[in-house]
Amino acid sequence: DPMLSKLIEQARAAGDIPPDLYRPRMSGSGVYGDYYIGHPTLDLSPIRANGSYILWQNVPYEWKLHMDDNPEHETRADEMLRSFVEVEAQFLKKYVPGFEASTITDIGQYVGIRDGRHPVGEYVFSLEDAISGKSFPDAVTSPLTKTFYWEEFKSHTFEIPFRCFLPKTIDNMILTGASLSFTYETIFMVMRNFPWCTQTGEIAGYAAALSIEQNISPKKLVWQTPYF
Repeated sequence: DPMLSKLIEQARAAGDIPPDLYRPRMSGSGVYGDYYIGHPTLDLSPIRANGSYILWQNVPYEWKLHMDDNPEHETRADEMLRSFVEVEAQFLKKYVPGFEASTITDIGQYVGIRDGRHPVGEYVFSLEDAISGKSFPDAVTSPLTKTFYWEEFKSHTFEIPFRCFLPKTIDNMILTGASLSFTYETIFMVMRNFPWCTQTGEIAGYAAALSIEQNISPKKLVWQTPYF
């Protein structure tokens, strides 16, 4: 929204918006700019039926916080994001028409942790595997084609091996969803979507049923036919 962007720049010039709020979302040929911090805020925030907005605040990546296992990092994120909420509310009241009488009705109790440590499996699927179109004898699905929005919307076709579902040092456990043995950037930029997470649950359930039927551990299961 050009008008909103102009208001943001006015507020920033006046010192009413800190550097880490409303940072660029698009840059060059890709969707993600160098300072992207997560979902867009006001310009694409959901509007509830009663006219209220749901706004997101995101932790800047260069803070390098490990909120999944460091309570001090989680506390810093909680304090800073709550301050961003207050600043954004004041910005809307002062600069954006229609928000003059707006109020904050609720703030989330917890910081959402989108990603953390990943289990290491019998195979660690990487971004290079996806880009190179790698195939596997134990592929769990037919070849998947994904459009990489951060790479000028190029499409790549690849397969995912069943070994990514099997933790390397633990028997009788099957991984699913964001806990698969993937590198971080692969989960975040390629495979982080609801349909895939749902499919992995079905695949894991099917593998568990086969293992019980054959009275073997999942690691001894010979996977030869894609489930989907």
